Amino acid sequence: MSLKKVGKDMKRKALKLALPVMLLIGGVGCGSNAIDEEHAIVSKEDAKKEDIYAGNLLQLNKEFNTIIEDLAIAEEKGYSSESSKAEFEEKFKQAKSVTAQMRRLAPSSKYKDAHKKVSEATAAIDKSFNKQLDAIKQENSTKLKEATDSMSEPFDQYLEGISDVNDIYLKEIEDIAETLGK
Repeated sequence: MSLKKVGKDMKRKALKLALPVMLLIGGVGCGSNAIDEEHAIVSKEDAKKEDIYAGNLLQLNKEFNTIIEDLAIAEEKGYSSESSKAEFEEKFKQAKSVTAQMRRLAPSSKYKDAHKKVSEATAAIDKSFNKQLDAIKQENSTKLKEATDSMSEPFDQYLEGISDVNDIYLKEIEDIAETLGK
């Protein structure tokens, strides 16, 4: 699987996941932003922690998608020149920095399982990035193909984890909106 295909798939799936969140965060369809204290679903601290975790993860996901798209564009140009190798190395470092930030996020209890999926997947993706970078430096196309192909499963697990976070977050928003409607 090429980075270009992975990038396009991730972009499509990320848009599918992020658009409803952006619309709901923006307050589309909500008549009031006030929450009656006796109808509050979660404590203010828990709500803030959940909002912060989900918001931060989805923002990091957006950054990660941009880096993957940049890698796909660079892949089309090729790996032969020293400048392109340096570009790949820089993009891989950026991607690994973002995935490390994802793993360091502190999820609330509702997000623990989804966070575990994302953490495991990003660790596997980082290993694949390392293998790809080594193959590019060695100019070994066989190793590069193997490393690129090995990213398919971790990316699927990553997208599943992001989707789970998105689903939980949307459910929370729907519950709050329903409570406000009562």
